[in-house]
Amino acid sequence: VEVEPADPPAEQDRERFRDLDGVPWAKNYIETLAKAGVINGKREGIFDPESSVTREEFTKMLVLALELPAAETEAGFSDVEEDAWYAPYVNAAAEKGLLQGYDNGTIGIGASITREEAATLIARAADYAGCEIIPAEALTFEDALEISEFAADAVRACQGAKIIQGNDQNQFLPRNPITRAECAKMIFCLMDLL
Repeated sequence: VEVEPADPPAEQDRERFRDLDGVPWAKNYIETLAKAGVINGKREGIFDPESSVTREEFTKMLVLALELPAAETEAGFSDVEEDAWYAPYVNAAAEKGLLQGYDNGTIGIGASITREEAATLIARAADYAGCEIIPAEALTFEDALEISEFAADAVRACQGAKIIQGNDQNQFLPRNPITRAECAKMIFCLMDLL
């Protein structure tokens, strides 16, 4: 009598990342997005939640979260190499108006994305997807005056939608690089709105 081999452990029964103890608030966001294929670890079993996220990494996550189709044309940023792994994601995000370059024609490949820049892209993505967000009436962060003018409305929208919040001192830290754990929360909350 032939016996079928036992099934391997179900994906949900295995610990995907073993370095999330320091960010218990983000563990569900990270594991859920990893299972959905929106985010990856740095290497087998390692997510590296406290490291920063580059602009192209954030763009890839956003494109995957929104399931954007491939772009029909190249965005034309001077620092995006045509055959780079991130090029299809950058082109897709730019074509939909989610991603805009700097005045010098670059997108800042390799640079860490700041918290206010991430909020701006999230707000654009929500708008693109047709999500109705009621912005916060006013920015209530202690460092609200440090938020750049270009990002203020987006930060208000993300605060109103509870996609972002301040730290223990109620600071938003707009120009700080966003961490991988914080990024996972923002992307998860955006997908939840969708």
